[in-house]
Amino acid sequence: MITKQVLLKKTIVFMLIVCLTSLPFGTIFASKASDIQGTWAEAQITKWMEKGLVSGYPDGDFKPDHSITRAELVVLINKSFGFVKTEEHSFKDVKASDWYYSGLLVANAAGYIQGYLDGSFGPNKKVTRQEFALIISKLLALPSSDSANKFSDTSASPVWSKGAIGSVYDKGIMSGYADNTFHPESFATRAEAIVILDRSLTIKNEASIGSLSYDIAGTYGPLTGNEKVSGDVVINSPNVTLRNMTITGNLLLAEGIAEGDILLKDVTVNGITTVKGGGAHSVHFENVRLTSVIVDKKIGTIRIVAIGSTVIDKLQVQSAATIEAANGVSIQTLILNASTNVVGNGTIVHAIINALGIIMEQAPRNLEVGKDVSSNVSITINGVTRSVSAPTQAPAGITSGSSGSPGGSSPGGTGTVPTVTPAPTPAPTPVTTPTPTPTPAPTPIVSPLPTPMPTFTPEVTPPAPTSTPGPVNNVFGTVTRADGQKLFKEGILSLKKVENDMSIGYGTMVIDGKFNINLHDGDYLITEVSDLNSSEQISLYYIFKVSNGQPDPSSLDIVIPEGHQGSVKFHDGTSVRNGSLTISRIEPNVSAIFNAQIVEGGFTLYLPDGTYLVNQINNETKEQISLNYKLKIVNGQIDPSQLAIIIPPKTTGTIARVDGSVVPSGTLMVHRTDSPEVPGYFAQVLEGEYSLYLSDGNYQADNFFVNNIANRISIDYRFTVINGKTIPSPLAITIPKAYVGSVQNADGSVITNGSITVYKTNVDGSQSFFTAAIYQGIFTLFLPEGAYQLINLSSGIEQIRLNYSFIIANDQPEPNLLNIIVPKKYTGTISSEEGSQVNGWLGLVSTGSEKPATKNFFQVKNGEFNLYLPEGSYEVNTFTDLNQNQTPLSFPITIGKEQTSPVSIHIALPQKNITGTLTYSDGSNLADGLFFVISTESGSTFQLTVSMIDGKFDFYLPDGNYRVMSHLNLTNKISTFIGTNFTVIDGKSNPGPVVIIVPLPEW
Repeated sequence: MITKQVLLKKTIVFMLIVCLTSLPFGTIFASKASDIQGTWAEAQITKWMEKGLVSGYPDGDFKPDHSITRAELVVLINKSFGFVKTEEHSFKDVKASDWYYSGLLVANAAGYIQGYLDGSFGPNKKVTRQEFALIISKLLALPSSDSANKFSDTSASPVWSKGAIGSVYDKGIMSGYADNTFHPESFATRAEAIVILDRSLTIKNEASIGSLSYDIAGTYGPLTGNEKVSGDVVINSPNVTLRNMTITGNLLLAEGIAEGDILLKDVTVNGITTVKGGGAHSVHFENVRLTSVIVDKKIGTIRIVAIGSTVIDKLQVQSAATIEAANGVSIQTLILNASTNVVGNGTIVHAIINALGIIMEQAPRNLEVGKDVSSNVSITINGVTRSVSAPTQAPAGITSGSSGSPGGSSPGGTGTVPTVTPAPTPAPTPVTTPTPTPTPAPTPIVSPLPTPMPTFTPEVTPPAPTSTPGPVNNVFGTVTRADGQKLFKEGILSLKKVENDMSIGYGTMVIDGKFNINLHDGDYLITEVSDLNSSEQISLYYIFKVSNGQPDPSSLDIVIPEGHQGSVKFHDGTSVRNGSLTISRIEPNVSAIFNAQIVEGGFTLYLPDGTYLVNQINNETKEQISLNYKLKIVNGQIDPSQLAIIIPPKTTGTIARVDGSVVPSGTLMVHRTDSPEVPGYFAQVLEGEYSLYLSDGNYQADNFFVNNIANRISIDYRFTVINGKTIPSPLAITIPKAYVGSVQNADGSVITNGSITVYKTNVDGSQSFFTAAIYQGIFTLFLPEGAYQLINLSSGIEQIRLNYSFIIANDQPEPNLLNIIVPKKYTGTISSEEGSQVNGWLGLVSTGSEKPATKNFFQVKNGEFNLYLPEGSYEVNTFTDLNQNQTPLSFPITIGKEQTSPVSIHIALPQKNITGTLTYSDGSNLADGLFFVISTESGSTFQLTVSMIDGKFDFYLPDGNYRVMSHLNLTNKISTFIGTNFTVIDGKSNPGPVVIIVPLPEW
């Protein structure tokens, strides 16, 4: 068993010394500034100046009452909290030459900031007190608290800030003023920033001493009995199981889990359990007792599965999630602040709805809507959508993502979009937590984010804003049917906008076909209109924008397309009585998704013109049937005219591990190998069994998403369906043996996250590909015997092409340890003749005599590329742009021990010297696509791909004899033989230009 690691954190003094770095510009490191003596924050400011973490102005003053900006606070947080890892991000108002640029990259990696929806960061904007509270609650992972209600001026504050204000108040980090106010919209000052961060670091240091961390996959805890763990516990690796434990402190399932699996079995947590990592199949609670659980994942969805005798006193969902509560599970209070799917027969005593997009399989014993939620919010229970009444009227904006504030991360609360409220009046002298007298706050910054502390420029106190009235509806519209029939009398229009990776849902009443709603600036999508008095739901896809408070178009007149009737039957003629269809639009917009209800075997589609794919049926037995039924609507006419969906015969199969043990549950992905354009099929796996509904053809099962093993296992199981029967029969998939390997850079550093892809060539000449995720430098591949080649490694930042070979034979890898070393990185540049930005791929071959030439590919981004190559001789021989247009090159490179030859790698693309046209005999152009050129020189293997648009082409070729072989229509994949020869002499083509004419196709 792997030894558990106790992380004894450094003391705060040591951490501050290590974090010492110089600030930009000519800052003064004085032991004490001239204007802080006698101030309420003198001790903290003096300490931080002595540590070199903050400085004053060139005139010797510190100016403690000046407001702090976002950029300043980011740098200050990074330095004091010891954040050093960077993650690239581009903001349109930030340049690489800005003093705070590197600080923003560090903060982006730490995950406590986001930019604005328009792509800006707003580095010089000032930070409000409520924003500061949110930042601290995220940095310390504090649970949301209701304590903000004690202040007289926070009742109208947005939910995203209330929970944070309460949490920092409970910890003694921030408090209010003598008149029982908090002044959430007042700007935080330089002095406040120092005091707040000083207190935060003290709490962080105290909480981390003696905490127990599990950073390596494995099972921890005794086989029998119960182990008591004092203090806090952190799990920061996938595939960790805790069993038979009682944790007296808090439990954090951290971001390092990524999309991996976690199992808690017979575990009790007396403190708060925070779930920040895990994927769509991941976090399992079995026979556990949890006091408080907070689900708050930064990006993506998460699945919580509770089984056995699990009891959760309070479960709060802050980010998109699926909650599965099996029979016997009890959840006393379920607070849903984000889009959530709640399934299973477990008992939910009390549920509080604070967001749109809530679906529940079973009704809770008590159901209510939070006070900050629109009164017309609806919830779907057991397939029926109904409206529920909120205690009080509130703004319409409800978040259904992980964050409630457009520019930052919200730790708790419903997440209504901040609305403009009147600014507070200047506050009296603070008590308990001394803070300077704030100035009146203007309109709040829309995005609560942090900032740092370099040389400060004098600032002008902004004028006090005028009081603004409450929300006024600014978006009006109608909903009508194209066939002229009357829309239902009362309904709900559902819409959403996405900003900063967060989906914000809205709902508004439709009365006699009319609606109105108040919306903030942004891009919106209307997704559905539903009847309040029946179960009818109509999917919509209507895009509009709100700019400067005005909608575009000015009036939203939504027309529901004419309905098209259809039916769904199984292969034996029986109907799918009730359920739903999921339809995706593949042309012109791939991302559009529609739904339609199945009632007594029939359905009605309300779809605009386009090409669609019915890709899933959810029937009344809760079974998900994956399909690929294509249809098209042109000018309101549907093809096929009779929508009669026939589900192919049912195919069943099993999946097991190589030792014969059954895989309990997961999702199997299958794709058709003889029709590459057909998307994949998915099958639910329960206790090692699954069902598929497939038409005749050739198939491959290539991915298995499974619980308690890994998020995804690449497999290669091929079969055929003929007359509804499978070959082989029955389908019996065996997951091969697992082989563990490691990935590290040449300097010994670990590639913490990413993925690895290998392939083997089969006897029939086909190739099998296998992919595995990399976690903390470790990967696990499930491989049958054979010879493998590593073709691609993703470091999470870039794609790295490598040449690493190994063999699996007799259940043993050779080399025995799959230890992949990524060679040293060398950077080069490439330019085009006209100086435009170059993007694409470089092809490079080894030219050393010790082994056959191998081909490598390296990505080019904005004229730059990175080479990961061992010592040796190479030649760059092709460049392929993003349109698949290739240019032949001949650029030698030698990799030595410490440097390359040439030392500076710069490739200049040669000038295009071949131009021409490719048309039919009647003068019409062939469809846009590719044509293929080969060399006719004896023994040459030269071949080139050239793109053609509007019948024209231009590219480069060296001197020689060539033939244009064929043209490929990229739309319908039809190839046309050409067979035209030409010659290049002294850099010019003969004939020149090259005119190619092909006969008209015979159809």
